[in-house]
Amino acid sequence: MNIQGGEQPLINGGSCNLASINLSKLAVNPFTDKAYVDFDKLKYLTDLGIRYLDEVVDDNIENQPLEVQREMAEKYRNCGLGFLGLSDLLIKMGYEYGKEESINLVDKIGKTMIEQALLTSTQLAEEKGAFPGCNVDAILQAPFVQENATEEILERIQNYGLRNSSLLSIAPTGSISILCAASSGGIEPLFQISYNRTTKSLHGEDRVYKVYADVVAELMEAQGIESEEELPDYVVTS
Repeated sequence: MNIQGGEQPLINGGSCNLASINLSKLAVNPFTDKAYVDFDKLKYLTDLGIRYLDEVVDDNIENQPLEVQREMAEKYRNCGLGFLGLSDLLIKMGYEYGKEESINLVDKIGKTMIEQALLTSTQLAEEKGAFPGCNVDAILQAPFVQENATEEILERIQNYGLRNSSLLSIAPTGSISILCAASSGGIEPLFQISYNRTTKSLHGEDRVYKVYADVVAELMEAQGIESEEELPDYVVTS
C-alpha cells in the first residue's frame, strides 16, 4: 500500500520491511455456528505491527548494502504489514473460499487494517515526525487515501503527515506460514487437504502415513469427521 503521491519510493528486498498477521488465530468459537472474527484484536495487531516495522526501519538502515538503499529507507520509511492463514480462517468460520460471504469478510479485514495502519502512522508521525519525503498535499489527493481514510485520519494527516510512505503489503508467506502452522499462505486457498508421507527408518521398513493440513485435522477433530469424504463443502483447495 503505497500512499505517497508524486515521486515513488524504491521498494525492493533491501528497503521494505515485511511482517504478517496470522488471521487464523483471530477466529473465536472456530468450527461452530457461533464463530466470529475478533476485529478488536486485528486492530491491536495492526497497530502493533506498524509500530514494530517502524522500529525495524531504524534498526535496518545501516545494514543496507548500497548507499542509495540507505537513503531511500531513511527518506521514505517503507513498511509492509500483511497477513497469512486466510483460508484457515475461512474454514474455521465455515465460509467457502471465493463465495460472497468470504469476500465480504476479506473486505472488512482489509478495511480494518487500512484504517488502523493509517491511524497508527499518523500517531507515529505526531510522536516522532513524518517520513522526510512526506508530501501531505499529494497524500491527501491520492485516490487510495480519499477512498479509505476517515475524516479523523484525513485531519491527522493534514496536521502531522505520515511516518511511513508504505504501510501494507500482502506478500507471499510460504516459509513463515509453515513456521506458524498455517495451512495457507497469504491470500491463497488451501493447497490440498492431505498428502502421504513415507518413513523409511522409524520401523525398519517403508511405512506410509496420511498427513492432513493442520486446519483440516482440527476441523475433523472438532466435528467428529473420520474421512475426507465427510468434509463439508466449504473445505476447498486450489
